[in-house]
Amino acid sequence: MPKINLAQETMRNQAIARRRKVVYFFSVVVLVIVGAVYLSSILLTKNEEGKLAEVNLRIKSLEQELKSREPSAKQIKAFSVRLVNVEGLLKNHTRWSTTLGELERLVLPTVSILGLSGGTDSKEISMDIQLPSIETAADLVVSLENEAKSNETFFSNVIASSLGSTSSSNSTLNASTIFATKLKFTVKPEGFLDKNISTSTEVITSNSPAPASPVVVTPVNPLIP
Repeated sequence: MPKINLAQETMRNQAIARRRKVVYFFSVVVLVIVGAVYLSSILLTKNEEGKLAEVNLRIKSLEQELKSREPSAKQIKAFSVRLVNVEGLLKNHTRWSTTLGELERLVLPTVSILGLSGGTDSKEISMDIQLPSIETAADLVVSLENEAKSNETFFSNVIASSLGSTSSSNSTLNASTIFATKLKFTVKPEGFLDKNISTSTEVITSNSPAPASPVVVTPVNPLIP
């Protein structure tokens, strides 16, 4: 009767059992790791979804707040635009006070102004005047004409035209000749702004029969305002 080696069979079975235990152990570990990763991903996803929902709620809240403040924002914007417009109007506002004040300062006391016409677009003025003599007309032209460092005014290119004379008398003993002419001149842009010219300038007059600057006599049309 053959002999059976039971010891080798037993050792082999024990080795197989140990291998199975190792395989089972690593399988369980892998399953635990996979489960942990899955649960972590679920938790992270829920956390991100919660944060996203919170951000969306905050955005909606801000949108509602902006809508509630929209009328005030429109009023502020409209007020800012008005301020800019007012600033532009004040900056570019045309004033005749400076030009008229300069004429009052420079026109000689013996000269009478009969009419004044002109416009700010062309910066030109025509002035109908009466004066007692031709020399006075020459003195007036010199007084109005701008001269650097000696007679700084707002006016340039002063031209006298249409010179004429009339007799005026209350009696035969007081007969006198009155001259009439038209002055045409250009006004500097600063003459229509709120700026005062230096008070050191004075009216220049001449006592000599020949004017310092010759009077140019040319026929011109009245300036249309």
